Amino acid sequence: MTTEEVNCFFCKHWIPPMKQGDGDVCAAYPDGIPFLIVSGEWQHDRPLPDDHGIQFEQASEEQLKERV
Repeated sequence: MTTEEVNCFFCKHWIPPMKQGDGDVCAAYPDGIPFLIVSGEWQHDRPLPDDHGIQFEQASEEQLKERV
């Protein structure tokens, strides 16, 4: 998987800001996605502490269309 593919926007667990307010949140990190992930330093296709067992999974085409 490339860096471009493992990106919060393309993950099925990401919650768009218009649905939850400000900041980046997802099912794995409902209180805020860690900077390590948002910055791209860590590709969240491997477990991290406190991710509730949820890692990157590609969003469906339908989910992506709803985000743009």
